[in-house]
Amino acid sequence: MGGRKTIGTRTKQLASMALCVLMLSSYLPSAAAASAPAEAANDDLQGHWAENEFRDWNGKGLIKGFEDGTYRPDQVVTRAQFAKLVNGLFGFTARSADAVAFNDIAADVWYYEPVSAAKQAGYINGFPDGSFKPGAPVTRQEAAKMTASLFHLQAAAGDTLSGFKDGSSVSAFAKGAMSSIVAGGYLKGFADGTVRPAQPMTRAEAVVLLDRLAGEVLNQGGKVDGLSAKGNLMITAKDVSLSDSSVEGNLLLTAGIGEGDAHLDDVTVKGTTYVNGGGAHSIHFNDSTIGDLVVNKPDSPVRIVFTSSDHAGTLQVETNAIIEFESGSSALEVVIGPNATGTSITVKGTITKLTVGASGVTVNGQPVPVGSTLTVVNGQVTVQQGGGSTGTTGTTGTTGTNSGLGKDMYDPGTIPGENPGSNPGENPGSNPGENPGGNPGENPGGNPGENPGGNPGENPGGNPGENPGGNPGENPGGNPGENPGGNTGENPG
Repeated sequence: MGGRKTIGTRTKQLASMALCVLMLSSYLPSAAAASAPAEAANDDLQGHWAENEFRDWNGKGLIKGFEDGTYRPDQVVTRAQFAKLVNGLFGFTARSADAVAFNDIAADVWYYEPVSAAKQAGYINGFPDGSFKPGAPVTRQEAAKMTASLFHLQAAAGDTLSGFKDGSSVSAFAKGAMSSIVAGGYLKGFADGTVRPAQPMTRAEAVVLLDRLAGEVLNQGGKVDGLSAKGNLMITAKDVSLSDSSVEGNLLLTAGIGEGDAHLDDVTVKGTTYVNGGGAHSIHFNDSTIGDLVVNKPDSPVRIVFTSSDHAGTLQVETNAIIEFESGSSALEVVIGPNATGTSITVKGTITKLTVGASGVTVNGQPVPVGSTLTVVNGQVTVQQGGGSTGTTGTTGTTGTNSGLGKDMYDPGTIPGENPGSNPGENPGSNPGENPGGNPGENPGGNPGENPGGNPGENPGGNPGENPGGNPGENPGGNPGENPGGNTGENPG
């Protein structure tokens, strides 16, 4: 009996001790809970003027924080780090062998790849002495020069820099870009009336500038419905499906799409659509109104399909492309530029005016000479200029032309002259081959509707100096041999 009581007593004592330990542990913070206040204490974005933009970019993976939990928004950003930020936004990854031409860029440094990709993308040139100065702080005017052309900003009307006390100090290489950036409200002046073109940018200023220029950014594949973009919209990843949406500014389908697809269903774009990415299957518009469109994808052709009820303004085809207009779709004008050799156009819809300025172009499977101007109505092609003289109508059919395309309508996809009628010999075409096409190689140039307007976001002043790197492995200390001072009067753009 006594032994049993002892065992029972000990069991109760152990249970009581376990209960005490459990209760005590509930009052002690866990390791994870303890680390949260530490991270929060290091969160240097709270209350910062660029907090919203910074957190949005961090959430999209466009900029990173540091291992200690800080973001360092007021840290100066270098030229190499700014290039890395821009590349990440657009999805630039193709590298240029010309990067090794910079005398201060070695193949074994972290910034070789971003500088090489920036060179390939065409928005950097370096300095007259052959250097790039990767470790030098990027200045406000350098950032403007690098980004203005990427976002297709129009030239500012008038001298927008004259209203600043130091407007005349903007370097010649950056005057146009700074004028456009400032006129669009993307870069603001300071309370003292200056614009400080040679002042280094901070990480916060760089993010806010790019955020304003970009507008909405879709950098992950998936479906997006009901988006209303007040400024620009960038699609920078493959397999994005956008529907029932509107874009007040420009739509940029960037190199980040690669050879992938993008689908736009019931989308209205008031600005210009720029197609710089996509492959052989690729950019599909359905029941959309897109304004003007510019195709420029140098490495390989991109296929663009307009389905029923699509309406477009002017299409400028600057590189080889495959363009299809299905029945019911239309465009006011299509201009095939001189560098768009081999472009293929299939039309079952309507093109009011089609101008061919490149060789090897086909329309509905038929070769079209350089300098030709066509009209297509419901798939029926009429030659307005070029391609030879026309035949007349035969007894029971339409005669063919003597040289390829004629001025009268023909059934696209057939060889002109195949169905000459029962009496095909009647005036089949006088002096064939004359007037082979006036004004060969027309190229309207220009990017209509570029400046998307809009001023997405506000910059409450700007804290001089930026650093977009975010990743402490991205040359956080700078290389003292990289001339961090820089000479902003040299053309760094």
